[in-house]
Amino acid sequence: MGQQLLLTVGVVSDTHIPDRVDSIHPQIIPIFRAAHVDQILHAGDISIPPVLVELEQIAPVTAVRGNRDLIFDRSLPKLRVIELAGVKVALMHGHGSWANYIRDKLIYFRTGYELERYIPNLLRTAPEARIYIFGHTHFPENFWRDGRLIFNPGSASSSISRKLVPSIGILRFYASGGVEGEIIKMVGLKIAYHQWVEYSTNLKNS
Repeated sequence: MGQQLLLTVGVVSDTHIPDRVDSIHPQIIPIFRAAHVDQILHAGDISIPPVLVELEQIAPVTAVRGNRDLIFDRSLPKLRVIELAGVKVALMHGHGSWANYIRDKLIYFRTGYELERYIPNLLRTAPEARIYIFGHTHFPENFWRDGRLIFNPGSASSSISRKLVPSIGILRFYASGGVEGEIIKMVGLKIAYHQWVEYSTNLKNS
């Protein structure tokens, strides 16, 4: 953007430890260190508090509760509306109530992933926000609509689609009020028997 950078924020979701993998993706901390993040946001499905402690080695962490966290840790709120560099940011997992969660699962099994099912609920939850960060779907999203940024870093662990790889996000806040989102794919590692193992790939980060 060529503007004064005020704040760099790392965004992560769906780490799923220990329910799907025993440790956070080995690339997360190096990526956030290289980006010099000032803060980290976790959009839920953590699933245990030591994950946040590990991320706090890099920068202060703000987190919300996902549907998996209802099993492992109930201490986090489902929604946080915070102000970053003068911009209101809504942080949530995006699964809604248990009724919404079950209904969405049934629809997903019939028709697959449809982003438009989630956007109305995001906007209703925090109508005052300009940035909406969510997780849950495991599908990365990074686009503006009607002056609002819809941002999902994707899953930092396993994915419900073989076409996706683990990913995280970076948000950059500028003095002009501009906000730039970036999705970072983490390739070269996959989960096998709850461990990260190497695999060959020609994919590159984007």
